[in-house]
Amino acid sequence: MAQRDGKISTFIIERNTPGITVTPIKGLLAGRGAYIGEIEFDEVVVPEENMIGKEGEGFVYVVNTALDSGRYSIAWAGLAIAQESLNAMVKYARERSQFGKKIYNYQAIQSIIADAVVRVHAANALCEKAAKLRDDKHDDAVIETINAKYFTSKIAMQIATDAVQVHGGNGCCNEYPVERMFREAKILEIIEGSTQIQQEIISRFGLRRYYRINSK
Repeated sequence: MAQRDGKISTFIIERNTPGITVTPIKGLLAGRGAYIGEIEFDEVVVPEENMIGKEGEGFVYVVNTALDSGRYSIAWAGLAIAQESLNAMVKYARERSQFGKKIYNYQAIQSIIADAVVRVHAANALCEKAAKLRDDKHDDAVIETINAKYFTSKIAMQIATDAVQVHGGNGCCNEYPVERMFREAKILEIIEGSTQIQQEIISRFGLRRYYRINSK
């Protein structure tokens, strides 16, 4: 992205273009399976034909489209982490014994599992609704994608946290999958628009949509 005279445009730039240096970012909380790096541009010359779309439309069209696609993928990623966290806690609860019986027999563990099941089912419904609206090119597709991203990223964090809790001390060890799921889930509340940004967008939508309904 580059700005000229207050207008933002976007470009595709080949990685081997002279003047570009890529340095891997290490020590990340999560996302270690992805190649995340710092990109430095030093007097990089970019041909005009590398511009995506028209000049000045980079943020409104290109970036917003990329964000929408990114939020959609993160919505499903949140559901995936939530589901896998639920799977892990159920497996552990059925196999782990404490005070002479499997821990799934305790009401506290059952309550955690019950909440996780409902949240996963609700998240799946939101993701499927967003998918259907996107296929139909419905006007509400963008906001429903944001709703799904917001909800699944939050419940992924909650269920991953609960999965660690069900595992007890073992949940803090990387020999068990919930340790990684806990770290990965947190990132989903930050990338492609933080939870707080999603709240603002959803709030503005609600203030418009439901005021109109109730004022009729």
